[in-house]
Amino acid sequence: MRNRILQISIGLCVLSFCFIFDVKSGLGQTGADGMGRKESPNKITPKTTKNVAKPKSQPPRPELPSKAKNNVTPKKTTEKNKYEQAVDCFNKGDYDCAIANYTKFIELNPNDPEGYNGRSHGYGSKGNYDAAIQDSTKAIELRPRNDHYYINRAKIYKDIKMYNEAIKDFSKAIEIRPNSKYYQTHAMRGEVYEKMGNYQAAIEDFTKEINSRPNPANGANYVRRGRVYYQIGNYSAAISDLTIAIKMSPLDAEEAYAYRGAAYLALNSLNEAIGDFTKALNILKAMTYYFNFSKASHDNLIFNIYYHRGGAYLNKGDYNSAVNDFTNSIVLQPENADAYNARANSYLKLGRKDLADADKQKFQELKKKSEKQ
Repeated sequence: MRNRILQISIGLCVLSFCFIFDVKSGLGQTGADGMGRKESPNKITPKTTKNVAKPKSQPPRPELPSKAKNNVTPKKTTEKNKYEQAVDCFNKGDYDCAIANYTKFIELNPNDPEGYNGRSHGYGSKGNYDAAIQDSTKAIELRPRNDHYYINRAKIYKDIKMYNEAIKDFSKAIEIRPNSKYYQTHAMRGEVYEKMGNYQAAIEDFTKEINSRPNPANGANYVRRGRVYYQIGNYSAAISDLTIAIKMSPLDAEEAYAYRGAAYLALNSLNEAIGDFTKALNILKAMTYYFNFSKASHDNLIFNIYYHRGGAYLNKGDYNSAVNDFTNSIVLQPENADAYNARANSYLKLGRKDLADADKQKFQELKKKSEKQ
């Protein structure tokens, strides 16, 4: 389910394996815009006129800013053409072209907030967050009762880790439209609370989203809440929520399986943990493109699953399988000291002191290197 990394350090030792489950922002984190699909990392999702389902066989395209959505009619054909050209450029991923055409549109109609809102998406997609915030703020000034503009700016603040500002904007959007049918604003705010470590507020927001939406839209919200339950050590509640999420969407449940596997591992339910980690890996390996996350985040998730499944094998006494999983982890992250240390412990169990010593030496080298950084 996506490039930011959320470091969750759980200092648990299960038998011979101590694990730290480092997962992405959402083992991803799942984005909460639209109907609960995950947003791409460091992207700002433009507003769309339609909620069009995207087949899983094709990569998703950015949703478009909607001129008609806000009932703004261009006064001139030139204005309309510039706006449509900007949308077309954005849809093709040509953000410089989009920004240029939005700028021309703004010059023709400086009091139309949609021009600033659209250009904000272009700047945000290029990582020019200062300009994106400036344009979003201008759109809000021109139309202060539009919840989408606050959501857009909140997502920019979230990307640059200005979490307090993001909370204020999401809260304002909720004040304007408490029960949005399109935006899962409570879920988006809940993800920011989660990043801030305010887990109780995150759980409350995810619960509000779960209670206000029909089941098909709620699989991701059960994952979000289950993820938070895992982080606070409420493993039974985590397993319960993640099991519901898996039943709702078994073919798109890599994150749910990964977190549920981690919860089982924390409870020393080793067979269940291995089973869930394996199912998560099978889903990820079957992906022909990165529908929900970047390649870096995809590989990071696979690393975590191999690493923690290796820990489950080690605790179970299946040392050869443990070595294989830790080796796969090292292939993905050759600078990860913990993976070498875990594999060294597995080699010791197999009586391969020579290989264990080599991994222990590598572990020490990487630790010293990280301490100097």
